[in-house]
Amino acid sequence: MSMVTNEHKRQLVEQGYCVLRQVIDASLLVAARRAINISLSQGVDVAKLDEYRHVSWCPELCTSSVINDLMNHSAMVQATEEFLGKDSVTTSEYGQVALRFPQQCKKDDYSVPGAHLDGTGNGKNGIPDGTFLRNFSALAVCILSEQSQPWSGNFTVWPGSHHFANRWFLKNGNQDACRIYEDFAKADIEPVQVCGDPGDVIIAHHLTFHAGGPNMSDAIRYACIFRLVHSEVENFGEGALYDPWREWSCE
Repeated sequence: MSMVTNEHKRQLVEQGYCVLRQVIDASLLVAARRAINISLSQGVDVAKLDEYRHVSWCPELCTSSVINDLMNHSAMVQATEEFLGKDSVTTSEYGQVALRFPQQCKKDDYSVPGAHLDGTGNGKNGIPDGTFLRNFSALAVCILSEQSQPWSGNFTVWPGSHHFANRWFLKNGNQDACRIYEDFAKADIEPVQVCGDPGDVIIAHHLTFHAGGPNMSDAIRYACIFRLVHSEVENFGEGALYDPWREWSCE
């Protein structure tokens, strides 16, 4: 029986994201968390904190089997193919270790950070500042720790923002894509902190604005993020900014 329903597909088309429950086996979650904790126990280079936050924590694990097995050896492959088409999702060779550490601030100071689109260069995430790179089809956020309540470092989305992004690119092109944030700041879209449990997976369209939420809990937020790549992503290229469903089978 498929774990992807018509309601999942409807929500993804309309809202730009959906949540699939209990996709990842417990043994894979335990192995990934253990590897991350072992890595952290070795210490971190404080000079690279910006890199860890913008690219990945535990960078030596990003290409490891213990991280990529979360996608390659779980039900996530079958699930994502129901969105992107049979045999269309390439094997993952890189998974981002996305941690959100507890923050010290007053409750009145809680706020969700600014939204972004993956592929927008800021000089800290491996992409030159002011440039835009479109090289994946969807985000798959694997929840590794309990995030059943908001303000736990939850992956945060701006529902329907993929429609805004599509309209913006149709009007402005992609030569100066970083200007999209100036216009998005004026859009009347409220963010949603996505709640979930270990083993759940959030699927988000590549044009959906998102951010990592504040963590006011007493525990580290553990997640791994995969950029799902359609086998024809290079052929579709930047055309998917203007025809955002050409890689999808759930429109």
